[in-house]
Amino acid sequence: MHLVKLFVISMSLPRISRAATLDTTKGFAGFVELIVGLLESIIYFIFAIAVIVFLWGVIKYWIIGGGDSDTVKEGRDFVFSGIIGMVVMFTMWGLVRLLQNTFFGG
Repeated sequence: MHLVKLFVISMSLPRISRAATLDTTKGFAGFVELIVGLLESIIYFIFAIAVIVFLWGVIKYWIIGGGDSDTVKEGRDFVFSGIIGMVVMFTMWGLVRLLQNTFFGG
């Protein structure tokens, strides 16, 4: 599990360091870009955690506990909830991107 945490942190560091540079010549727009960059980093991190938890549930309930019918039913519910959660997250992020591109340009 520590390897997964290290991987996620190392993959998010370039985004965080890029987002942490405040361009003072842009004024308020530079500040907004900084905040949006930090929020994007946090959202990508949450997406990564959701996928990791989903895959952990698949492995735990279907692969490891595949012989027990109660475990398989619990795993099916876990996977179904995970899929619904990821669809909702990706849909909301898509709507945010659509509104962002509509009102603030590409």
